[in-house]
Amino acid sequence: MQVVNLTPHPITYENSEGVRIVFETSGTIARIDQSDPVPLEGENFPFRVVEHPSWGEVENLPPYKEGTMLIVSSLVLAHCVGRDDVFAPATGPAHGCIRNMRGHIQAVTAFIAAPGA
Repeated sequence: MQVVNLTPHPITYENSEGVRIVFETSGTIARIDQSDPVPLEGENFPFRVVEHPSWGEVENLPPYKEGTMLIVSSLVLAHCVGRDDVFAPATGPAHGCIRNMRGHIQAVTAFIAAPGA
């Protein structure tokens, strides 16, 4: 199986035997197009606040290719409904990712499938 990392940073996976595999970035980053932020004005906002963006289409996501796994961010994954070749690193507390003393992720132990895959 070919694995293509479409995130801007390497992804380290650790299996149950402690073997680590690093998926280097491919140089292509899958992203979600979004609307320009609209500032919300008023005395109730002590900080700069913008409206929630409107999400557009996924950019830079290759078409389905048999035998290829695509690693994307969880935001991109949420917009890939039904794609069984697209996955995101499982970084939530329930997934057992490995963190250092500062809480930075060192490795993931699972990937999340796209909705409806």
